[in-house]
Amino acid sequence: MELQTLASSPCGFMGRLQIFQWLTPEQSEQLSVEKKQQLEEEIADVMMYLVRLADKCNIDISDACQRKLAKNNEKYPVDKCYGSAKKYNEL
Repeated sequence: MELQTLASSPCGFMGRLQIFQWLTPEQSEQLSVEKKQQLEEEIADVMMYLVRLADKCNIDISDACQRKLAKNNEKYPVDKCYGSAKKYNEL
């Protein structure tokens, strides 16, 4: 599968997560068995494409996530950001 296809395909599956669109936060946390199964399948579809894309691009997902978390920690220190919706350049 081409990289362009691997990169764009998860977007279509993410669109199917609209099951949350009209739910309250409480309803979102108490999905029916059917909705939870639908959610599980869509998450699995997205993950399979992302894992394959990472593999083809020789990216270690775990390492990439650790680096991104460290970068976010620097940009958004908890003591300045907790409870705020400001961007890093507005802190």
